[in-house]
Amino acid sequence: MPIRKFQFSSKNIKALPIHDRNSPSTDQEYTDTEVIGLKVFVSKTGRKSFHLRYLFNGRKRVIKIADFDCLPLSEVRAIARNYRGMVSKGLDPLEERMKRKSAPTFKDFVEESYIKWAKAHKKSWKDDDRMLKLDWLPEFGNIQLGAITRRSVQDNIMKIQKRSSGATSNRHLSLISKIFSLAIELEAFEGENPCSKIKKFQESTGRERFLSKEEIKRLLGVLEDFKGNVSALLIKFLLFTGLRRGEVVQITWEDVDPDFQQVRIRMENAKNNKSRYVGLNTLARAVLQELQEIRIKGNPYAFPGAVPGMHLANPNKTFEAVKRKAGLGNLRMHDLRHTYASLSLAGGASLFEVQKMLGHADHKTTQKYAHVSEVAIKTATENTAREIMSALE
Repeated sequence: MPIRKFQFSSKNIKALPIHDRNSPSTDQEYTDTEVIGLKVFVSKTGRKSFHLRYLFNGRKRVIKIADFDCLPLSEVRAIARNYRGMVSKGLDPLEERMKRKSAPTFKDFVEESYIKWAKAHKKSWKDDDRMLKLDWLPEFGNIQLGAITRRSVQDNIMKIQKRSSGATSNRHLSLISKIFSLAIELEAFEGENPCSKIKKFQESTGRERFLSKEEIKRLLGVLEDFKGNVSALLIKFLLFTGLRRGEVVQITWEDVDPDFQQVRIRMENAKNNKSRYVGLNTLARAVLQELQEIRIKGNPYAFPGAVPGMHLANPNKTFEAVKRKAGLGNLRMHDLRHTYASLSLAGGASLFEVQKMLGHADHKTTQKYAHVSEVAIKTATENTAREIMSALE
């Protein structure tokens, strides 16, 4: 007869015999000497699984942890110890598991509760919706709130940071933290916010990336290789207008002037909730003319997406490919907006004019380009000095 109590190891568990088919018991139990109550059940078909036996309020309880080979033994022991810790705090692991199972999935809570709350309380709710659809619903949509761990959230944040920046990752972390805080407030699940102990990334102060004329030449050269690609045309349009990506992708053909002289940014799509008309230069008009040539019947959007009737959702794959071929390093899509502003100032526009072109509600936001304006002014004064000196020749 095999020893029923020993220190578990993957090797000795694997060697355990199949339970006797003639036995009146369903499973044969084996006990770990390292963690009190940790058991391996071996069935009459040879199936092996980890369980924890414990007492709660004087009653004997058993909770399954995992099938053998599904988790490393070290993790099984960690879960068993966590369950025992819950018991010591007056919590029944079985009851807590049932609560988690009744909790909504991440997708259900986001769509049924969070987005409704965000629409009522946040002007930037569309940014939240975009981030969730791009980076969180595909990863966590079908997972129940109570099953989402701090480790899984942190891993996803790290993936976002690698392709973007610390500041962007921090916005994602704040968003997910708010979702869980709201879920706790609405009693959608009971537990600790998994974001509570995740440290934010240190953000660089005032990072402004402007494309040089040589970089613009390389960028536009590479974009020519993506002829007819909607994402590539979006990148051009952002550079030629300085508009926000979220505003541009939602432009419909109804918003476009018949002569392509201007486009309307609707109030519901504008960051500051103010509708405005934006005049278009020759380069921007050419992009819209090209988009009209590939216009999809039945799709109202100027920048159509892969989903019928919807706008372009994710141009990042094309942007990364273009950026790599053009050798543009850490360029972000939003830097196209910075570049447009700096070129406008260098071309003689005032800060007030740039404020209107970019759709800034507050002149203080435009003020960050003041140093570019000063460079333009200095250049202009030097040019004037040269003209004066030439009169003396």
